[in-house]
Amino acid sequence: MATTIALADNNQLLPLHLLCKDSYSISPNLSIPLWRVKEPKRIPIDMPLAKSDLWAHVWGVSLLLAQLACSVFQEEVVDATVLDIGTGMGVSSIALAISGAALVVATDFAPESVAIGRMNAELNGFNDSRLRFDHLNWHEPLDSSLVAKFHLVVGADVIYMRNALSSIARIVDDAMLSGGITVLVDAGRPNVEEFQDACFDRGLVATHYDIFRYQTSVCVLRKASIVVVTKGEPSLRSQAIHQRIAEFCKSTAGLPLETKEVFVSEFGCCQKT
Repeated sequence: MATTIALADNNQLLPLHLLCKDSYSISPNLSIPLWRVKEPKRIPIDMPLAKSDLWAHVWGVSLLLAQLACSVFQEEVVDATVLDIGTGMGVSSIALAISGAALVVATDFAPESVAIGRMNAELNGFNDSRLRFDHLNWHEPLDSSLVAKFHLVVGADVIYMRNALSSIARIVDDAMLSGGITVLVDAGRPNVEEFQDACFDRGLVATHYDIFRYQTSVCVLRKASIVVVTKGEPSLRSQAIHQRIAEFCKSTAGLPLETKEVFVSEFGCCQKT
């Protein structure tokens, strides 16, 4: 059995002993198995080519985005083309593929994320024809093969850097078809309104909804913001997704948490131990 994973487009190897297999409950009828990094903070300093361990966590908002895809606007995902602009371990992208998307292109800056994402796609029975993992640098022009190709663009915890907000607005603008929609889920960081302004500057329409103390299967999000961005004349798909998200956020307000032991993190890291 192999002891390392070859990372994309380079000769560096990721030791398999850093990984373990886990399962994340997304809905009452769906759990997604994942390979994940056991202890992201203990990855050797020279290991991540992205020079960050952000790719190595399963974030709470990724689970929330997966739940939205499978339970809130699943009908609108069917037959859609989807771009994930920060896939991490791939849980949201896999959920979108399970929900019936025609194609999900899952991207990340970290080659480790792309390599493990491909493992997780295979673990869940998907090949490149339905779920593809590729590199994406927000600060570079979007590859021409991805321009104006997507009904839906998604991302979880991607607007955490102020210096990337205008680049992300450009990416989603370039990627969406006219009538397309973007759904970004953020863990309550202070950049949401500035990102909306960056979208408005490009002629996009951006709205956000806040929910508080939302419980995923393994953690409580103290706050989550769901940012909805639309391009051009609204389509039936984008209108339905927007309406379902608004109704979901309204329905979660004031709901009591279940009595269960959970791990609470300020910015929603849902790493199991």
